[in-house]
Parts: sequence; C-alpha cells; structure tokens
Amino acid sequence: MAGSLPSLADRRLGLWIGGLFGFLIGLLSGFTGVGGGEYRAPVLLALLGRVRWAIATNLLIGAIVATFNVVFRQAWNLPLEYLILGLLLVPGNLPGAYLGAVATRRISPKALKGLLAGILVITGLRLILFEVPVGGLISFDSVTVSMALALGFGLGVLSGL
Repeated sequence: MAGSLPSLADRRLGLWIGGLFGFLIGLLSGFTGVGGGEYRAPVLLALLGRVRWAIATNLLIGAIVATFNVVFRQAWNLPLEYLILGLLLVPGNLPGAYLGAVATRRISPKALKGLLAGILVITGLRLILFEVPVGGLISFDSVTVSMALALGFGLGVLSGL
C-alpha cells in the first residue's frame, strides 16, 4: 500500500523476531500437544499489525502444523474409534469455518481483537487448569454423533473467526 507505514514484518528485524518466536512457539506446541495457534496469534498480530492478516496467516500456519502433526505423531495408528470420532468433526467444521469467516468481515477490527483475546484467554486457562483424561471405549450412539457434529460446527465457527 502506497503511503502506509511498513509493519514490523516488513523490516528485517521483524523477520528475525518472527523466526525466533516461531521456533519457540513450535517447541512449546510440541510439548503441549496443541497446534500453537493460541501462542502464534499475539505474535502475528504484533508483527503484521492487522488483525485479519494475523488470523489468515495463523490459519495457514495451523494447516501446515496440523499436517506435520498427523505425519510425525502417526495419527493413523490411533484406535479406529478415535479416527472415526475425529472424522465426525469434519462435516460440521467446514460450514462452521465458512460462517466464521463471513462473520469476520462484518465485525469491526476492534471487536475482532477483543473476541480473539477472549478466545486466547479461555484457551490458555483451559490448558492451565484442566487436564483432559484419556478416554476409554467410545460408543457411537446418536447423542455422541450429534455432539461430535455440533462440536465440529462450533470449532469451525471459532477457527473461521
């Protein structure tokens, strides 16, 4: 854009900072078993300066990280019930992500920053306060399937935002 001030990412220092934080975030994500989006978002926002660019970049990096997680953690070796449950999240996730992306265009950048901050705080608290127990056998009754589809939709909306 002509006449606008360059963001931190446009400068060499920003690239070094981004690379350093990227390494540290990747390391932390590997230890905690999450994709790292909750750690990357504030750094990307500081580097890029625009909330929509930070969100789009975070989603792209998240897709790459998720692909690596599937490969390196050998997800195909999980019990079949877990794979089926994970696949049940997909049909609701895709339209939810679309709805979230459409809603993002209608929300002011200030409100979007507040929403993103709230999601990050809630996610951080969940990681700190609650340990998710390893489940046993999964029954695929109508309640479980419905909950998986609804959860997939809700997560899709959040990721689209």
